[in-house]
Amino acid sequence: MTANGALLPFLSQRHYSKRQYAHGQGARQTALTPQSGCRSQHPRYWLYRPLGHLAVARNLGDRVPGGAVVVVFGGLATLFAGYWPRKPKYASKRSDGRVVTNYRSNNGGYRIGPKDSSFTIEWTNSGASSIHIYNDPSDIDGVAISRDVGRFQDIRDSSVFDFSSRYVTPKEGEIVVPRSTSGNYALVHIHDIRAASDKDDRDEITFSFVINPDKAPTSHRHRIRDRAG
Repeated sequence: MTANGALLPFLSQRHYSKRQYAHGQGARQTALTPQSGCRSQHPRYWLYRPLGHLAVARNLGDRVPGGAVVVVFGGLATLFAGYWPRKPKYASKRSDGRVVTNYRSNNGGYRIGPKDSSFTIEWTNSGASSIHIYNDPSDIDGVAISRDVGRFQDIRDSSVFDFSSRYVTPKEGEIVVPRSTSGNYALVHIHDIRAASDKDDRDEITFSFVINPDKAPTSHRHRIRDRAG
């Protein structure tokens, strides 16, 4: 068996010899060897050259055309996956978590929580270190702000806050208490606000949240450790 034939040990000597005979041993060796003057004379050279890291498929294609197709398209899928733009998400189906998002995107809305206890947080910028949060979404019954409490575990009863305003304006470090139309309460801790209108490089908010799933103003869920920082 020749050096090229040794690359594919799963092909029998008999099968490989038949392929050599069918294509012409002399012509084939002339087209593949450097003595021919230029490797670009090989008919598959220009097909695989643009693929760079997939050049190994050229040798595979000489013997197993189906294998070359798998290697080429598999490699292209990996290549495009790394550059294909990902659609940003404006929802988290978790009952608690930490989120970094652009508050101007998606019409200023971000949904938190599973389907049966979700909250749509709607906001607009209010400056370099504060933001407006509204009760306008159809699944929100009211919004309140906790100005004197800075940790989830320190809030014992979410119903004691003032839910009478259409919107509240929390600053960095403060906690907002949304109440849904289904009777659930959530806590939203504002960690960081960036505003392009105030010389920041982007519009962005970082917040953590926790949702009480049992429709009660007091719950151990509200006392979990806040994801601050």
